[in-house]
Amino acid sequence: MCESKVIIRIGSDERTYEEVAYLGFEGGRITLIDIEGRKHVIEGFTRVVRIDANFVKHTVQVVLE
Repeated sequence: MCESKVIIRIGSDERTYEEVAYLGFEGGRITLIDIEGRKHVIEGFTRVVRIDANFVKHTVQVVLE
């Protein structure tokens, strides 16, 4: 079982995605695909402020503006 988690923060809005198998940045959008094949696309941000990754805990936090 995959335990990877991605947290996306845009201002005060925070979204958490569990069991993420793919995280991609392309053309002003972020694409996440979980292990069940569900695709999530995040748009509507102006820039990536910070990306924090903890590979021991399998967690990535992306802060957007």
